[in-house]
Amino acid sequence: MKLPSDIIEVRNSNIYNNKITKDINIISLSDIHICNNTKMSKLDFIINTVNNEHPDYICILGDLIDSPEIIDNIDNRIKVFTFLKELSKITKVFIVIGNHDYIHYYKYMKHQEDFNTNYFDQINNLNNIHMLIDDTYTDDNIFIMGYFDKYHIYHNRDMNTFSDDIKDKTYLYKDIPKDKYDIMLMHSPEPLKVISNRKYVSDYDLVLGGHYHNGCLPAFLEHIWLPSDGGIVTPAKDIFPRHCRGVEKLDDNSYLFYNGGIVKMANNTPKLMHFLDYLCYRQIDSFKITNKKTDKDIDISYKLVRK
Repeated sequence: MKLPSDIIEVRNSNIYNNKITKDINIISLSDIHICNNTKMSKLDFIINTVNNEHPDYICILGDLIDSPEIIDNIDNRIKVFTFLKELSKITKVFIVIGNHDYIHYYKYMKHQEDFNTNYFDQINNLNNIHMLIDDTYTDDNIFIMGYFDKYHIYHNRDMNTFSDDIKDKTYLYKDIPKDKYDIMLMHSPEPLKVISNRKYVSDYDLVLGGHYHNGCLPAFLEHIWLPSDGGIVTPAKDIFPRHCRGVEKLDDNSYLFYNGGIVKMANNTPKLMHFLDYLCYRQIDSFKITNKKTDKDIDISYKLVRK
């Protein structure tokens, strides 16, 4: 019998938007947490699932690795780069940085920053890969902005850090093209719980965030748990949190999707909690942006993919 952790749950979202002239297919995934224990077969399963969704764009929402020192191990570095190269053969890949990508979580260097410029540059130099570290990408169809959540958002939980940081980076939120579908990528959407911070993202059609691991809800509770945006626990150890999964309307035409993530319990979490990881689906989002109007602006369905 397969455990829920052996299954990928694909959330398919059809989103109506009258700005586009042809359908756009987008995949987002988050919180992969590649580490010593990660098997390449697990990553191949993700790659195959993504490929079968036929995306035009792939977005990785941070926490690609479990902690910066992971890539000091050559086997782990090979896993990371093989994974990214295989995804990039499918289509363009856009990556933002999560806290585990640049903050240490293992005991001897816990909570120390380690922004490995060389490593990030090597990723960015891969064919069809775009690291968006407070940066943007545009083509004929789409505009994508990638925001880099700063240290104090995670470890002081100071949400003023977001507004203090972004307000002078006007290229990230002003003069966003009105004739293209506009997407913002960020690892932790927690700053958007502060209503005054939302003015910096309100012109984006779609905001994609990860970090919350779907509130670590076991598969058998996922579709019956109330409140529908709540969970059991977050990476910050908030118990029974709100606003950690599902979809949230930010403005009249702006939506925030919380990506459930691949891994639910990172290696640095207490071993007692690791059993939750086996009870949860691995989750990715598959979006179809369409100009074909239906009775719903957003129509969501789910499917389970088994190896």
